[in-house]
Amino acid sequence: MDKTLIQYLINIILLVPIVLCLIVISLKLSKKGIDNFNMKCYAQVIERFNLNKDTTLYVLKMGTTGCVLVSSAHNTQVIKELNENEIEEIIKMKKDKQNVMNLSKIPGFDIKSFANKKFVREKEDGDTKGNIS
Repeated sequence: MDKTLIQYLINIILLVPIVLCLIVISLKLSKKGIDNFNMKCYAQVIERFNLNKDTTLYVLKMGTTGCVLVSSAHNTQVIKELNENEIEEIIKMKKDKQNVMNLSKIPGFDIKSFANKKFVREKEDGDTKGNIS
């Protein structure tokens, strides 16, 4: 083997793991930086609703107050100012909606076993038999 080929292989074996470690470290540090940046953010978008193709309704929380605004490509307009109680009520309604939609938290209801019972196909005598009813 050539001396340069051996040096090339040694460089690859040593440098590739070092570069991969540096990439992993930089990604972890950047994620921490993004998380810290979001925690210090003063304004939050609580809800976003598209009214049509280019018009969107936003519910914003800024500190203890908030507002409802409509934004389009050419204009942004505040519809209503919200106090702290109204903001908390909207957040509570949003959490309740998420809890209702999450079927896995319903006690005694297993979505996987339900799907397996209803939609699994059995084989009888080499033929596939569908038991979807």
